[in-house]
Formats: sequence, structure tokens, C-alpha cells
Amino acid sequence: MAFNPMQLMGMKKRANLFKNEHPKVIDFFKKIHKDIDEGTMIEIKITTSDGKEHACGLKVNADDMETYKQLLALKK
Repeated sequence: MAFNPMQLMGMKKRANLFKNEHPKVIDFFKKIHKDIDEGTMIEIKITTSDGKEHACGLKVNADDMETYKQLLALKK
């Protein structure tokens, strides 16, 4: 699969925009990223603007950890 350099530049701009608009989220992930290991429970909950709630959870497994390590390596 080939990547379009212009799309990558656009994604970088979007990532920077997100970082500037939601610094607490970025700070949260910086704080906890080293604590994630196999067996970690991750729960996600959203509440829509009309009050509906959706939630899910996952228990991090070995495959998840390998994917996570590869994603972290992209940053380097």
C-alpha cells in the first residue's frame, strides 16, 4: 500500500490541530503510555451531545502490545 505524501502532510496538520485543541488528552497519554502492559484493562466511554452513552472495554493481550510497540517506534 503506497502513501500519498500530501495525505501524510495533511494528517500531520490534523494531528497538530488535535494536539492544540485537546492538550489534556495528549498529556494523559504521555502520562500513562509507559504503564500499559499485557493484562491492562482499557475502558472507553462516550456521551453524545444528546446524552446517549456508549462504552466498551478491552484487556490488552500480547498481540496488542506488539502493535503498541510498533506504533511507538513510528514516533522515533
